[in-house]
Amino acid sequence: MTDTVVIGQRVPRIDALEKVTGRAKYTSDLKLPGMLYGAFLRSPHAHAKIKRIDTSKAEALPGVKAVLTQAKLAGKVAKLVDEAHGTVTDFKAFADTKVKYQGEKIAAVAATSRDIAEEAARLIEVEYEVLPAVVDARDAIRSDAPIIHEDEKPFVAANGETLRNILHSTDRVEGNVAEGFAQSDYIFEDTYVIPRAHQSYIEPQVAIAEVAPDGKVTC
Repeated sequence: MTDTVVIGQRVPRIDALEKVTGRAKYTSDLKLPGMLYGAFLRSPHAHAKIKRIDTSKAEALPGVKAVLTQAKLAGKVAKLVDEAHGTVTDFKAFADTKVKYQGEKIAAVAATSRDIAEEAARLIEVEYEVLPAVVDARDAIRSDAPIIHEDEKPFVAANGETLRNILHSTDRVEGNVAEGFAQSDYIFEDTYVIPRAHQSYIEPQVAIAEVAPDGKVTC
């Protein structure tokens, strides 16, 4: 067999030297003329009504160029299309009347520095009415669970039980389960919970957008 040059061989990474010496440029290293920095205000609650949002202190902070909420977007929504399930749902950039999970975005700030943007986000005042939350999937589908989405359609299971907080349901059966149980010497039933796993980035998540005079946006 002919020796291969790449497959099965130790090949140096093209960008390895730049990265280990710190010369590599990441998105967060880039600076554009007149660039603004963004920061979000996020909900500390898993489920709550939003009774009032006051952005006046944030807007008065020197260096702040804009503060956005859903109300300032005039109620504009995006359409999320799920081709697999054949559904189209409305998506708002920010929560306006209710938050449905901890960390949901309430407002966004654009300022001349990252520190000013983050300080402005902290100055936004939000009055909440905390509601019962569901933080476990098994509790969330119970018929008496708190309703997270008011416009949801109750889901009726095969046994006739009405379940809540279900967007989609897919049943998949591989082989003859009943026969498999019948032939088993031992049957173990338990619930297993594992921690969330996520990759580690060399660079934090970041994005830069440049708006040209003709309105073209480059991200």
